[in-house]
Amino acid sequence: MSDTRTFPKKAWTLLVFIAGDNDLESFAHLDLMEMESLSSDEHVHVVVQFDSRAEATYRFRFFPGGHEVVGKPLDEVNTGDPAVLTQFVTWGKRHFPAEKTALVIWNHGTGLRKLPDDFDYSKLLRSGEVEVAQNELQRTLFSSTLSKLAQTRRRMRGVAIDATDRDYLDNEELQKALTDVPGDGPRVDLIGFDACLMSAVEIGYQLRDVARFMVGSQELEPGTGWPYAEILNSLAANPSMTAREMAQMMVDSYIKAAGCRMRGHQSRYTQSAMDLGKVDQTLGLISELVNILLDTQVFNHSKVQRALRSSRTDVKRFHYRKTSKDRELADLLDWCELLSRKTKGRAGNSFRDILYALQDHLAPGVGLVVTSRAYGGTDTSCIHGVSIYWPQKAYSSVYDGLDFAASNWGQLIKKVVGL
Repeated sequence: MSDTRTFPKKAWTLLVFIAGDNDLESFAHLDLMEMESLSSDEHVHVVVQFDSRAEATYRFRFFPGGHEVVGKPLDEVNTGDPAVLTQFVTWGKRHFPAEKTALVIWNHGTGLRKLPDDFDYSKLLRSGEVEVAQNELQRTLFSSTLSKLAQTRRRMRGVAIDATDRDYLDNEELQKALTDVPGDGPRVDLIGFDACLMSAVEIGYQLRDVARFMVGSQELEPGTGWPYAEILNSLAANPSMTAREMAQMMVDSYIKAAGCRMRGHQSRYTQSAMDLGKVDQTLGLISELVNILLDTQVFNHSKVQRALRSSRTDVKRFHYRKTSKDRELADLLDWCELLSRKTKGRAGNSFRDILYALQDHLAPGVGLVVTSRAYGGTDTSCIHGVSIYWPQKAYSSVYDGLDFAASNWGQLIKKVVGL
């Protein structure tokens, strides 16, 4: 079948970008089998680009009970090159038109550390348990390429890791890949990360202009990842659902399936959805709070300093396989609630109103967070759907290059780390 053919317009197109040229390839084949469980494609296009360890990359169209290759196989592609993602999304939207489009990035989304030049990619796991020869440092968010990680002491996380090309998408590259898709406004109605640790406010803010909603996990994901059969059949049964409703459905389907599949093998599962139309408001509220806290008189108050110090150890953190001091992502609403409890009275007078406004904004179902679900563990009440960079030890200057740095959150971190 030629990839120049254009299919009829439908209600939804789901584009799945599988970066399987790594140790996750076997899980990709399982997910492809799940997609064949699609009950109806009358109103839904399901399209996949699969880069495996094979020499060719394939594009598939799914239908009830099976799938077919669309177009000629591509040469081996580098999923860490933003142009590769741009080309797939552009091609998918052009040839599989729909009222609404969802994009899923399938791969590792993990806290990478300092990697040596001779890093063994075969040791990469979805959970981020990598073995390196040198001092290992936890990483969060996005970084640039693995070669840069090997040269730079403090870098941040990427996604769509390609073991053949030793590359992956960083924060800016992912944003660029979608910005370069032809069109105005958000290029996709929903972006989902079938990957670990991706539901962070900094990531949502970076993608605010290219997607309307974002779905991801604050915690690690099991190797089985998302339940595609449940997700696709729910969408096929109700193709009129809005992007917000689809985001909610994805979260609920994941939590239900993860608990059934992996019970007893992983201590907790999280999944949440963000309304990226609200993330500018999030930055504004955080910026206003931070600027008050950075005021010398406020910051030097003994109760405020004790509250900020204790938040480094007491806040809910993610990446359950590491000790708390090695985790750099914290639940943002839990951080706010800790600060509120520990600065009662005069100590919090100057920022109480803005802190309350931020807490209200972060409550699931009210503002930024559409829905948040967590299963397992004893502290699920501290999990609210969106994380933020809050290192317990040293600060990474890479944070200063993120769009979210405009909030001055990094300046607060540096002052608190110095306490």
